[in-house]
Amino acid sequence: MPTHNYLSSYSQSTRPCRLYLLRAGCLYVLALLSLFAGITLASPAPVRAEAAALQVNATSALLVDVITGKILWQKNSHKRWPPASTTKIMTAILILENANLNEKTIISQRAQDATTESSIWLQAGEELTISDLLNALLIKSANDAAVALAEHTSGSVESFVDMMNRRAAQLGAVNTHFMNPNGLYHPDHLTTAYDLSIMARHAMRYKIFNEVIAAKKAVIAWPGKKWDRTLVNRNRLLWTYKCADGVKTGFVRQSGRCLVSSATRDGWRIMGVVLGSSDAVKDSASLLDYGFKHFEPQYIAKKDRIFTQISVRGGERNKVSLVSDRDLLMVVPVGKSAAPRKEIKLIRARAPIKKGDKCGYIILYEGREQIGRAELLAAGNIEKSWLFKTLDALKLLALLGFITIMGVRIYAGRTFAKDTCKVRYSFPQRERGTDQSWSRYRKRP
Repeated sequence: MPTHNYLSSYSQSTRPCRLYLLRAGCLYVLALLSLFAGITLASPAPVRAEAAALQVNATSALLVDVITGKILWQKNSHKRWPPASTTKIMTAILILENANLNEKTIISQRAQDATTESSIWLQAGEELTISDLLNALLIKSANDAAVALAEHTSGSVESFVDMMNRRAAQLGAVNTHFMNPNGLYHPDHLTTAYDLSIMARHAMRYKIFNEVIAAKKAVIAWPGKKWDRTLVNRNRLLWTYKCADGVKTGFVRQSGRCLVSSATRDGWRIMGVVLGSSDAVKDSASLLDYGFKHFEPQYIAKKDRIFTQISVRGGERNKVSLVSDRDLLMVVPVGKSAAPRKEIKLIRARAPIKKGDKCGYIILYEGREQIGRAELLAAGNIEKSWLFKTLDALKLLALLGFITIMGVRIYAGRTFAKDTCKVRYSFPQRERGTDQSWSRYRKRP
């Protein structure tokens, strides 16, 4: 009598149920994984959310790192806009590059007539130094000082404006066109927030520019008066924002409030540009706060700090330390690490080496884009070792001996050839009464 396998029947009957449970379990695990992955991936979201939530009412705005020029935040940064007195950044660049700050200039009637909007009330015939006028230009935003500086530098305002446009193009400010040196409104006098950042970053290479734009007050001469001119900086951010150190304000009715601002914390400097704002100081403070809160610099090399060492041949010491001539850094979101590509080139050093000698360079890349370059300089002096000094002296003596011997041989050879010629040839004397020619001679056998 056949037996019935109840266990086998039970397994077959429950197989669909088990498959269903297995599938449901897999789906549940996948759902949990997706949930945790979503939470993990969403962790950097606060930076993006706050970037989107950053409210700047300016028509155009930009936040950049001063050293690398990396854009940290932007809004219509390439929109052309009348820049008002932020124009004077380019005016200052040309003065620093083409004029002597200690020179004096005589104020013209045209400069006196430019005492509109903002001025220091220059008088025709007045004599001031270029340094005083530069302070008036950047601190008081004096329009008459801009005209006086333009005439001193290039002979006329029109010629100076041509210089401004050429220099802007050379720096890469391709969407900029100037019509005057002070920023008074003209429909063709336009720039962008991005172009202003290029010009301001270039101006910041000059120490005197940084000193002037960070000054809250300054005093300059007022010839013919019993008192001096006191200049008060129009940039209110210098009083209201911690670590603010520049740069330039601007306002005309057609442009609204404009401000190029900068601040430095722990050695890191960032810059904001706002154009067409109802409250440029508030917008600039918001930009700078955002930059310092959500980004940080990671230094690859710091100025005047030892970067590496190289071997030196023939020196009193066999190695010399190299320092960078400038800060080399990458700007990254807070909490992230930089992974730049570095290209380092070092020379084969040989003594003697002087402090400051170029011994190589380092180039920094972010992706395929070069974001920085620094020269590597010798941090100290290394003289030749006594052994190599002795060898050099012996080489010099050997060279002098060789030159002496060659000179003697050449002299002796010429003397020998001369004597041989006298022996081999006899030149007859002219006899009286004969027609024998002086040019004839006979060869002895």
